[in-house]
Amino acid sequence: MPSPVPSNVLQQGLEALRDGFLERITARCLAIEGILADAAENDEDTMSEAARDAIHRHAHKTAGVAATFGFSLLGEKALAVEQLMSRTKAPPPWSVARPEIEDLLDEMEDALDECA
Repeated sequence: MPSPVPSNVLQQGLEALRDGFLERITARCLAIEGILADAAENDEDTMSEAARDAIHRHAHKTAGVAATFGFSLLGEKALAVEQLMSRTKAPPPWSVARPEIEDLLDEMEDALDECA
């Protein structure tokens, strides 16, 4: 039978996983902000499928593990965006999607600020 992992080693491993999660949140936040900026710059009323797919992917990955690292509200906001992006075959208009996406971004930034 293998010997148990010392608690300090386990704690260090969990901290490394959490740090990696926060790094990915930073990258996802920047990517989503870029998508929103491109849409505003191009004065788009309708979300492109590429934008919807990218935001869906970022929200899905965030929703899947946020609560594991103690960010339950972030997970809830990410799930709401994920569901919005997958609700219909056609991308939602920016007027509907933007407030939900901005709420997610705010929560991502809050999580990052909390850990800074």
